[in-house]
Amino acid sequence: VDEYANWIEEQRSQPLEREALEKTRDDLIHKADRCKQRIREGIELLSKDPQVLRAFQLANMAMHVSALQTDKTREDKRYAGGIQPEWRPFQLAFVLMNLASAADSGHADRRLADLIYFPTGGGKTEAYLGLIAVVLVLRRMRGKGQPDEGRGVAVILRYTLRLLTLDQLGRAATLICALEELRRKNPNELGNARFTVGLWVGKTASANRLKEVHQELQDYTSGKKNSPFPLTTCPWCGEAIKIQNIKMLDKDGKLTKKNFARAVVYCDGKACVFSEAKAEGLGLPVLFVDEQIYQEVPSFIVGTVDKFAMMPWRAEAGMLFGQVTHIDNNRAYGVMHEAPSGAKPLSEGLLPPELIIQDELHLISGPLGTMVGLYEAAVDYLCERSVAGQSRPSKIVCSTATARRAREQIQSLFGRQMNLFPARGITDGDNFFSRVEYEKPGRLYVGVAAPGRA
Repeated sequence: VDEYANWIEEQRSQPLEREALEKTRDDLIHKADRCKQRIREGIELLSKDPQVLRAFQLANMAMHVSALQTDKTREDKRYAGGIQPEWRPFQLAFVLMNLASAADSGHADRRLADLIYFPTGGGKTEAYLGLIAVVLVLRRMRGKGQPDEGRGVAVILRYTLRLLTLDQLGRAATLICALEELRRKNPNELGNARFTVGLWVGKTASANRLKEVHQELQDYTSGKKNSPFPLTTCPWCGEAIKIQNIKMLDKDGKLTKKNFARAVVYCDGKACVFSEAKAEGLGLPVLFVDEQIYQEVPSFIVGTVDKFAMMPWRAEAGMLFGQVTHIDNNRAYGVMHEAPSGAKPLSEGLLPPELIIQDELHLISGPLGTMVGLYEAAVDYLCERSVAGQSRPSKIVCSTATARRAREQIQSLFGRQMNLFPARGITDGDNFFSRVEYEKPGRLYVGVAAPGRA
């Protein structure tokens, strides 16, 4: 942070070509200085709040372990020969910058929409996954001894394209697996309910009902369709997911051909902690059927923006925003359900989502942006909660590698002021966290025009 402060002062003292540029320079310096102050505030919070510090430590452990697990399936290993995963400076700075607003729902920065603007392949996904891990762990720690036990959807991660959503689900699932492994070893701190991620997208990418999964399994064995499970390999160990490892269970956890209660997916690797022998009847912490998502209410939702158009037509969707009346060990119940006698009543429901990540922001434009903006008003309302008579909104983070009129776009979509990170310097291509070296060659891209003409 001291080096960042020095860089800001250097920017302030550089001579300008024209006096007319002074106002622009002062504006850029002010925004960079504000980012610096927020990073310092995050570091100070770690020294003052032991619970936030512990959540930050556990989140770092989960990110470290998930990076090592992902590397096991790569052909070109990144962490061979004793090399360990480490944050890039802008990633760690981003997590620290948002720490105070993530930990305090009443913080002023909660109403800011932070936009990560960094080149493709620079590590934006890891930056916001780190923040997601902090939010998930902190909610569980604060829920200890509370009626809600820190359960409920804490984070919504949204994409625009379904294929991109399926691709990123694997990375999110690896993080959730790491968090779940930490929770198993430390249930006194992180609770007895497992961490899960739910895929909430259109029917063409995942099933809406459990009976549809059962039919897809039947069709798959007949060679008619693809596997109903969206991931082809285990997000923890990389072993191929086989069709026989997808089990349909009843409410007692027994295999069934009707009265389905949940779909469970095990890893085929005998040494994997999510194999049938070791996963305690729960399997991988990945929910991929809408019906089961509404029942279990995962900690983390990965979805597409178009799915939110289903909210007015599907009453159970309210449960993803905390509209829950009872919980038990495995599931939640809303006003449309009759809870069993042993379920724990919740007079105030579950907490609504605290963090919303909108990836690939630049894709939400034109008519799609108009429609998404309409639904955002409803999502924003559903995520608000009242504390001591004060409205507490969710935190919004956006990500893009192509920023154009982003400030106006975020205002139109979310009704929030934007903060760009990393903040720009007065020299094009230098924002302290990254620098364009024009004298050196960058990436070489090859394009193939597939359609041809005779």
